[in-house]
Amino acid sequence: MSSAVLAYIRRQQTGASFILLVFMTRRVCLVSKFIVLFQRFSSKFKLMTRPNDQLKSSKNWHRWGKYRLIFLGIAVLFLALIAWQLYASLRTAQSSAITNTRNLALLLESRLNTEFQVAERTVASLVEEIPPEAMRSEMAGQYRPQISRWLKSRVQNISSASALRFVDANGNWLYSSVDNDPPMNVADRPYFQQLKSDSASTTIFSDVSVGRVSGRVLMWVAKPVHDREGSFLGAAVTSIDLTSLHEQFHNLELGKDGAVTLRRLDSGALVVRYPGAIEVDNKPAPDLPIRQAILKGGPHGVIKTTSPVDGVQRLYGYRRVGTFPFYSVVGIAENDYLAEWRRDSSFLLIGALLFLATLAVAESRRNGSEIKLRDSEQRFRNLIDRNNAAILQIDPAGGHILDANASACDFYGWSHAQMCGKTLQDINALNPEQVAAECTTAATENRNYLIFAHRLANGETRTVEIHSTPISMGNRSLLILIVYDITERMRDAKQLASLTLDQKAILDSHIVGIFKARDRKFVWTNAAFAEMLGYTKEELIGQSTRVLYPSDQAHADFGDVAYPTIHESEIFRSEIQLQRKNGSLGWYEISGGLLSPGNEESIWGLVDITKRKQMEDQVRQLAFYDTLTELPNRRLLNDRLSQAMVASKRSDHYGALMFLDLDNFKPLNDVHGHLAGDLLLIEVASRLKSCVREMDTLARFGGDEFVVLLSELTRDRVESTTQAEIVAEKIQETLSSPYLLQLTRDGMGVSRTAEHRCTASIGVAMFVGQETTAQEVLKWADLAMYEAKENGRNSIRFYGAGRPKNPAC
Repeated sequence: MSSAVLAYIRRQQTGASFILLVFMTRRVCLVSKFIVLFQRFSSKFKLMTRPNDQLKSSKNWHRWGKYRLIFLGIAVLFLALIAWQLYASLRTAQSSAITNTRNLALLLESRLNTEFQVAERTVASLVEEIPPEAMRSEMAGQYRPQISRWLKSRVQNISSASALRFVDANGNWLYSSVDNDPPMNVADRPYFQQLKSDSASTTIFSDVSVGRVSGRVLMWVAKPVHDREGSFLGAAVTSIDLTSLHEQFHNLELGKDGAVTLRRLDSGALVVRYPGAIEVDNKPAPDLPIRQAILKGGPHGVIKTTSPVDGVQRLYGYRRVGTFPFYSVVGIAENDYLAEWRRDSSFLLIGALLFLATLAVAESRRNGSEIKLRDSEQRFRNLIDRNNAAILQIDPAGGHILDANASACDFYGWSHAQMCGKTLQDINALNPEQVAAECTTAATENRNYLIFAHRLANGETRTVEIHSTPISMGNRSLLILIVYDITERMRDAKQLASLTLDQKAILDSHIVGIFKARDRKFVWTNAAFAEMLGYTKEELIGQSTRVLYPSDQAHADFGDVAYPTIHESEIFRSEIQLQRKNGSLGWYEISGGLLSPGNEESIWGLVDITKRKQMEDQVRQLAFYDTLTELPNRRLLNDRLSQAMVASKRSDHYGALMFLDLDNFKPLNDVHGHLAGDLLLIEVASRLKSCVREMDTLARFGGDEFVVLLSELTRDRVESTTQAEIVAEKIQETLSSPYLLQLTRDGMGVSRTAEHRCTASIGVAMFVGQETTAQEVLKWADLAMYEAKENGRNSIRFYGAGRPKNPAC
């Protein structure tokens, strides 16, 4: 697609060059004809007053020598214009190639970075989630079915990977996402030896090697697995199939001699290259120009150099692949991005030479004799009649119209005879005073034309622009008036002026902040934008937009998301948090785009939505959270429970819902009042938070009832029930500790403290998937809680088959 875009730009440039050639050709022809006509026209009137002997001697006027000088001047000017246009189009083609190469390099780097990030995150999550005991060879048989299914579900996340595996501390394959994977040992692989010998190793991207099972050229991504004491248990391993990357490189369509390369940044070794065979080549190449440019000049750029592989000169766009030890290179051959320019330039030069040759032949065939008066008058008449502009011949003494061409008759709507019977005042809608005022205004403004309102035959009035030229016809002085209808142009000018005023009003608006940026630096802002962020316009002009972001990462993240969108000629819209000059943060709705395709200058608009965001947060807090304890309320708990059941169905892991009711709560309210009850509920919420994980949900249902949602326990029901029982016992123990409640303070600063003991009756319901509804699970937990109440309180009860056998519960 990028290659097609570049070709389209070149065709547009070449088309513009051809149009310019035609334009210049027509202008040169008109100039040359005008020179000849002027000389003939002048000689015509001179011949009328010369005697016969002078007429004979005047034949020397049009000799070839004079026209040869004119032709030479025209040819030199024409060739200079052609050369200038060729140079300008060459620079444009080169600039377009640089932009296209840089964009392709960015696209490729984004794809590779995403691919490597997914592979890195996948093996990291595998290492974090696998139980250490599962890495023991003697336990592999017990865990293999479960872990194999787990690996199959995760391998789909990596598009270029064919398998996910775990190897033990001896290099033997323990688990695999591939069914019937044959036994294999990788202890001799360098990446495994490094992971085993170096305890500080994290994720490793290996050198290129051939897979022993698949026989394909691969690059391994591995992360070590350690137990709690730091002992090496093995590694999680996936592979990146270089054939997949090779196919991605092929799809970039860079032209006949384009090239795409992925190399290691630490050594310069080749990983994969297109075009070319996929093979193992881990030879270090530290002196490559692009690698040196990245190490010395920055993570990305464009360089023109000759490839050491095939000797082709290319324009290379290069970028480091995220934070990984690789860099990618996209190269467009000079022969490709200049091919159409060279072809079209050849056509342009051939056309120019043919034009000059035709002009030379035409001039060489000119007859040097005098042009007869009759022929001169006829040609002059043809020039007037065939002109698209309305032309009038006027007697300046009385303003009578003596002659009019066909275009004038068509414009005014009268026949030639009718036109020649009128005066200028008959068609002019202005009175003499207005005509005099227009003449004065034209002289003041140093204009060589006048603007009048002329009446047409149908009664319509049109605004016209009149250019007048005095001529001599025999002994008479006449005026040639060229009339242009500018009614639409004047209307458009008024609309443009109105639009300009509207635009100025918008730009100066205090509602929307607007700024223009180039290379992420401010080049212009309106007053509203500067005031919105606490700056003056002068303080922002020339500054980097980084000053508005709370961190370097936030600045970089916005650029990574926004600029690829606007470079696709689309409008980017989002909500963003910016930092004002005084350090405070605010929320803004931002939208922006490029001012024109190929232009690096962009324009952005901002609307302050901080108050709206604050109101949304307040509404969300009131709608979904308990105002006293700031815990989720019943509505939010129902939503979280539904989400947990969906996740349970996907992962096949059990969840648990606990319904808590405080024992001995009412006496506290009766003795010390509702303030004491509120303080107790706040303290209970605080203690509950210390008993659960961050991923779990606490909620208050009202009064002294609380709910605890435990999600993503295990796939085994008995083990999950045991885990839920442990959490319930921890909650029971934590809530049974005495509460010291500071109720009031007297005027001397002495606090009155009330001690209260409170326990909880806990009902637990286990669930997995969506075998029932969320309301049914709540009902189960509620029933179990009431069973705990009926059995003496301060106890734990499980609903149904999930009840543990321990009689203490």
